[in-house]
Amino acid sequence: MHEWRKKTFKRLGARTYPQPEWTGRQEISGKTLFIHWEQGLGDTIQFCRYAMLAEARGTKVILSVQDGLVRLLKDLSQTLEIIGSQSCRRNSTTISR
Repeated sequence: MHEWRKKTFKRLGARTYPQPEWTGRQEISGKTLFIHWEQGLGDTIQFCRYAMLAEARGTKVILSVQDGLVRLLKDLSQTLEIIGSQSCRRNSTTISR
């Protein structure tokens, strides 16, 4: 159901990156996963828990959140890299949206 957001005329927070989008089927252990926000603050808070699950699979996770959430989410994990929405990491190997 959440994937329907990609079929709407105007995608909120839509960005394009040269890296492939991670679908959850590919092995990501030992890779870097860049996860970025797309919708509202509540959605970001709701979905940030998946960053921890990805990290548990042996992945370095960079989580891009709205600037107002950076301070709140910095303590989510000592190993997650939390960055503001204006930061961009182009060297990650996979993208999750």
